[in-house]
Amino acid sequence: METRLLGQDLTVSAMGLGCMGLSTSRGAEPVPVHEAINLIAKAVDLGVTLFDTAEVITWPLSARGRTVFPSKFLYEPGHL
Repeated sequence: METRLLGQDLTVSAMGLGCMGLSTSRGAEPVPVHEAINLIAKAVDLGVTLFDTAEVITWPLSARGRTVFPSKFLYEPGHL
């Protein structure tokens, strides 16, 4: 899997997995938990390290070992 540098020191897979649709989002039925787990595990097996999970998340970016969970935008309280 190709990688990309985000910022100065965060390397992620060039291809990511958008996960928001795995849960109840915008009225859609959620994906069964075992199917969601299998999908994410397969993505990791294929080298995916970038998992986009939210419309909004606050700083800091969540980096957990081999995987990265970014947001759509950065919101820092008191800076709007």
